[in-house]
Amino acid sequence: MATDWGSTQGQMPWVENLYLAPSPGPQPHPAAILESSEMGQFLADARACFDLVLIDAPPLDHSNDALLLGTLSDGLVLVTRPGYTDKTVLEALLERLLEHETLPLLGAIVNAGDRAVVSPLPPEPPMAAAAAVPTAPPQIRAIDF
Repeated sequence: MATDWGSTQGQMPWVENLYLAPSPGPQPHPAAILESSEMGQFLADARACFDLVLIDAPPLDHSNDALLLGTLSDGLVLVTRPGYTDKTVLEALLERLLEHETLPLLGAIVNAGDRAVVSPLPPEPPMAAAAAVPTAPPQIRAIDF
C-alpha cells in the first residue's frame, strides 16, 4: 500500500515542505516491523517523493534499530551529547560503525556543546585532479566529554 504524501496528513504547517510520519510508540517486536516489506515500501515511497528522508532511531547502545534501518538508508548520522554520552561507549560504537562496510557513517552531531568549534574543510582539488585523488577515509576528531 503506497503512502499518500500528497495529502496534508503528516504535513507540518509551520515549516513549508516538512512532513513527519510519527512512530506508533513502543512495539513488542520492533525488528520484525523494521525488516518488513511494508517498511521497505514506506521508505521507497518516501524516497520517491522527497529529496531527503531522515529516520530517528533509538540510541545504538540501547537497541539495534538504527543498524536495521541503516541497511535501508544512505548512511547514519551519529548524535551525541557531552556530559551525557559515555565516552567509552561512544568510542566502541564508532569503531563498530567504521568496521561496518555496508553502513556508511555520514557524520556526527554534537548536541548541547558549551562552545562552537568549527573545523574548516580542506580545499577541493580542481576537477581534473579530483578524479585522480583517492577518497580519504572519514576523519574523526577528538571531542572532550
